[in-house]
Amino acid sequence: MGATFKKLNIAGGWLVFLISFTVYFLTLEPSVSLWDCGEYISTAFKLQVGHPPGAPLFQLLGRLFSLFTFGQVEKVALSINILSALASAFTVMFLFWTITLLARRLFLKSIELDTALHPWLALAMGFVGSMAYAFTDSFWFSAVEGEVYALSSLFTAIVFWAALRWEADENDLKNNRWLLLIAYLIGLSIGVHLLNLLTIPAIVLIYYFRKWHPNPWGTLAAIAIGFALVAFLLYGIIPMTVQLFAFSELFAVNMLQMPFNTGSLLFAIILVGLITTGLLYVYRPKKIFLGLFLFFSFSVGVMVLGDSIYFGEWKNFIIRSGAILLLGFLLFVFIRRPRLLHTALLSLTFLLIGYSSFLIIIIRANANPPINENSPTDALGLLAYLNREQYGDWPLLYGPNYNSERIGNKDGRPTYMKDRLAGRYIVKNSHRGWIEIYDPGQMVFFPRMYSTRQEHIEEYRYWSGLSGAPVDYHPRFSDRLRFFFNYQLSHMYWRYFMWNFSGRQNDRQGLADKADGNWLTGIPLIDKQLAGDQRNLPGHLESKAYNRFYLLPLLLGLLGLFYHYHRDPEGWLVVALVFFMTGIAIVIFLNQYSPQPRERDYSYVASFYAFAIWIGIGVGQIFKWLRKILRPQRALLLAFLSSLVVPALLLAENFDDHDRSGRYTVRQMAKAYLDSCAPNAILFTHGDNDTFPLWYMQEVEGYRTDVRVCNLSLLGLDWYIEQMKRKVYNSDPLPVSLGFNCIKSGSYEAVLLPEVDTLDPQPYSLEEIFEGLTFNPSAYLLDSLDESLAFFPSAIFSMGVDKNAVRASDLEKWIELREIADEMVFEIPGRYLDKAGLVVLDIILHNQWKRPIYFGPEAANEAFYGLDRYFRTEGILYRLCPLKPDTLQGGQLVVNAERNYSLLMDKIALMMNDPSHFYPQDLRRSYFPHRSATVATARQLLNLKQYARVIEVCKRSLEDISPAIVPYDYYSVQMAGLLLKAGDTATSLNLGNEITRQCKESLNYYFSLPQVFTLRYEQDIHINLGLLTLLSKIYSDELLLSRLEENPDETFNHFLQLYYNHFYKDTSP
Repeated sequence: MGATFKKLNIAGGWLVFLISFTVYFLTLEPSVSLWDCGEYISTAFKLQVGHPPGAPLFQLLGRLFSLFTFGQVEKVALSINILSALASAFTVMFLFWTITLLARRLFLKSIELDTALHPWLALAMGFVGSMAYAFTDSFWFSAVEGEVYALSSLFTAIVFWAALRWEADENDLKNNRWLLLIAYLIGLSIGVHLLNLLTIPAIVLIYYFRKWHPNPWGTLAAIAIGFALVAFLLYGIIPMTVQLFAFSELFAVNMLQMPFNTGSLLFAIILVGLITTGLLYVYRPKKIFLGLFLFFSFSVGVMVLGDSIYFGEWKNFIIRSGAILLLGFLLFVFIRRPRLLHTALLSLTFLLIGYSSFLIIIIRANANPPINENSPTDALGLLAYLNREQYGDWPLLYGPNYNSERIGNKDGRPTYMKDRLAGRYIVKNSHRGWIEIYDPGQMVFFPRMYSTRQEHIEEYRYWSGLSGAPVDYHPRFSDRLRFFFNYQLSHMYWRYFMWNFSGRQNDRQGLADKADGNWLTGIPLIDKQLAGDQRNLPGHLESKAYNRFYLLPLLLGLLGLFYHYHRDPEGWLVVALVFFMTGIAIVIFLNQYSPQPRERDYSYVASFYAFAIWIGIGVGQIFKWLRKILRPQRALLLAFLSSLVVPALLLAENFDDHDRSGRYTVRQMAKAYLDSCAPNAILFTHGDNDTFPLWYMQEVEGYRTDVRVCNLSLLGLDWYIEQMKRKVYNSDPLPVSLGFNCIKSGSYEAVLLPEVDTLDPQPYSLEEIFEGLTFNPSAYLLDSLDESLAFFPSAIFSMGVDKNAVRASDLEKWIELREIADEMVFEIPGRYLDKAGLVVLDIILHNQWKRPIYFGPEAANEAFYGLDRYFRTEGILYRLCPLKPDTLQGGQLVVNAERNYSLLMDKIALMMNDPSHFYPQDLRRSYFPHRSATVATARQLLNLKQYARVIEVCKRSLEDISPAIVPYDYYSVQMAGLLLKAGDTATSLNLGNEITRQCKESLNYYFSLPQVFTLRYEQDIHINLGLLTLLSKIYSDELLLSRLEENPDETFNHFLQLYYNHFYKDTSP
């Protein structure tokens, strides 16, 4: 392969880049997306500190791209989304070059092919494989939004390509520069995502195959060394570097009484000295340089062991001692082989240079920006940040089952904070009793079923086939394997794999009922066995994400897999190792419970990348078959054109559900939340999707910065509470009265509550509780030595209402004074109150109605802390109002009709009515608050006899939210009734007909399926029968029934009989 091929190869790479980037750019989301995108865009735009463990390199690049908007803040999200599109297109380009490099290995090992055709066949392989990957479901999803996974994929692609490029380099004296590039890229990739580390075993294998004569035992040893290197980086270099900075800082300040940051500077000198003197010794092998190098190496070893001794971690001490002895032996070997030492030291240097992007986290945390998660202002804070302490830990290879007996606790490593007055670090959280100790006889190998949450336990039992087992049954190894294979491997990996290379049922999340989110093929005979007949789906089950690839990508990839294995077993093993490490190995490591908050296919895109290599190589197998009956040139052309069907099919099928162009729904939703708030409001949100878009609107577009968004998932963390006590933009500090001893980490984590005496429920004054906590923070602790658990004497609380304060607020113009309660009485649901709830009550109590308080509608009822009886709908939010409970109209949410009418008609524009756009399930869920608010507003307007406005509000909702996108539901039925009462009989009857038609279509489909599939839709069947029941009550008048196309009562009875026949056979309702 000469100069001509090199030019064609470079041109081919840029061609696939251009094609893929064009497609990504045309389908790019023009604004903010769901999940972490709002946070990443916000933190990148202003270089703020996002959630642990951070992505500083992504933030720096995102900031750079945001500068090209030239002050047009509404374009910032688009510019950062373009970063993802570019990164993804470059990934496709490097995949093309990776496949052509692997093709070269194939040709070098083959004597059957015509040498003149080698370049063209390699280019055909690269084009088909890279284009197929470009249009796969999971990869395309990440390419059009501002998240880290696109950039992470790019690093994986470049690193793997660089390793192959090193192998292909003929000049052995200079090709180590590729190894240094790999080390630098791995260091940089840590600042994006840790997934890139999983390519290391494959790189070690490439190195072994190049440097030695391979044999089975040597190959196994190389793979084992690769695994050890991953562990060394993941558990050694990455955390230990920061840990040693933290330990030296703590030791220097607390033990040697030196100024802050002295210890960190001291360790930096030692680290730089170690690398510098080592390199000097390689270039000029003098004893002084060797002595200094060994001194600095010894100093690092002493610090590693000293860290364990300081914290009394003797098991850790033994493990580290063994690791140091091993590293000492390797150091001795390296010293005797200077070139090896030179490569190792330079690789470490470049890796640390790349890793140094995390310094931006400390720098920006010290600037105290509005988003400053964990506030890691020094080495000790950065260590806690990187260790993701707020997310907890999980067992991997050895640990308890969910019902293993806990026999005690032991203390964990304390966390520290600066005491600037004392000039030392003090313990913030002693982590007393932090680590749970289980009965050694009930500790198991390969613990897959460990979570003690009840919903997870029920799922464990379902997926492992233990639903009928006794409650005290301890899962055996076979049960754990069954859960691993049925859920973690099959449901959470192979299902995603088949989405990308076989087909997908829809975009709805796949849960235990298996009604949604299944993989399909597009072949009716097969699909009927997988998910039932897909040919006559009701409208609400039809989805743009119903993608059918007819197994063609899978089959071409399998052809490539076998062809690769047969022609080049070593190259095949390298690709297979990437496939395993970035797929099944991640499954084993994550040890996920069921259910997950969302689908996780984005985690495995590198595994699908590896399979796409085999899709490209599969062209070679087709060419081999065709050349037996055709001339080589014609065989190659036909092989290429027939294989192009795969990327063309992937593009055609996936385009409509990956096209986000022109879709601003997430931004509209965030704006609707903020517009629902009165000026200077406090808004309590709960999860990612009702928080991060609001951060985006405030931090990037500067919209409604007077509203303080307060995330309940973070409000139990001390650093977040402290941030809520600061003024941010136009929002004043929140009135948190709790002192630091109450809010610090490890304090008041859970407040236990007694059972409520139903015969004599006595409320406890909230004022008294917080007065007690102010004067004596330990007043309610169960144990003075354990600050984490407290106890309140009641689960029912009262809060006095200052009517003068209410009159002075904006509520005064909406409600009459006689409607205001003298006090608010509420019961905390459950048996305990978490710290977030404690802070919420503190804020509400001391706010004294000076600022409006709202709760997002997405949270579960437990997150309302029993206050929901005092909620009223305002916009699409719930506003806390001190109304007498008897004014709540029999439990219905009361709204101020005038304000809500104005908001829904003029301010809130949450539109899902363009059938050309794709609205995934997570977006469609956002309709709920809108329809709910519409019904509540219309009901109040009806009570006020404002019939014209009732009709206007309902019609606006029906126009803005199309039933083709969001099916009719309970609120739609309510609207039909409200329209009828308001006098718009025609619209009401038309709506009733459409709802009946939707229910009938759905139920006909469900009952046409075999019983095994009908069972999956039992909940949907109940919902549709319920809608028909409600309709029959609305249209109970005979005259109205006669004007309907179909009697909903008769339809209900018909399907109810089918239901009993289907599930209970000869039983009548």
